[in-house]
Amino acid sequence: GNCGVGAICGHQFGGLISDCAVYNTSISSLIEINGGGISGLITSPSTIQNCYADVEMTASTQSGGIAGFVNYTASSMTIINNCYSAGTITIVPIAGAASVIGGLIGQSFHAQVTNCGTSVSLSLDTYNSGNASPQYLGGFVGKDNGNSSFDRCYAAGSITFPSDVE
Repeated sequence: GNCGVGAICGHQFGGLISDCAVYNTSISSLIEINGGGISGLITSPSTIQNCYADVEMTASTQSGGIAGFVNYTASSMTIINNCYSAGTITIVPIAGAASVIGGLIGQSFHAQVTNCGTSVSLSLDTYNSGNASPQYLGGFVGKDNGNSSFDRCYAAGSITFPSDVE
C-alpha cells in the first residue's frame, strides 16, 4: 500500500533524515501499512544517515528496523548510510498480502546501503499454509528487487518460525 508509519517519518518523499535516534519505541504496521523504525515508506530519492532505531514492531507487510519500503528509480537512488537497528519484529501474516520483512529494510528498489548493521530478531507469529501469499524474511533485507547495493553491512539477529511451518 501507499501508507507508511515510522517513528520519525511515515512517508519520506525526498530530503534528509540525519543523526536521529529512536529508543524503546513500539510500532504496529498491520493491514498493508509499510513500517520502519525511522521511515515507513520512501517514494522519492532520500537520504537516511547516522540513525539508530531500537523498536518493538508488529508487522504484516513491508517493514524493517530502519525503513519499510524503499521505492524509486535507478536514476536516483535512496541512500542509507551509517545506520543501525535493534529490537524485535513480530510478523503477523494477512491473507492476500506478502510479508516482506527485514532487520534493516523490508523491501528495497534502488537503494544504496553502506556501513549499516542490525541485530533485530524476526519472529513469524503464525503461519497459515493455506495462505498463498509469500513470506520474505531476511536478517538484513526482506526482499531486494535487484537494483540496490549493499556495502560493509551485517545482520546479527535471529529469525524464528513456528513449529508448524513445512
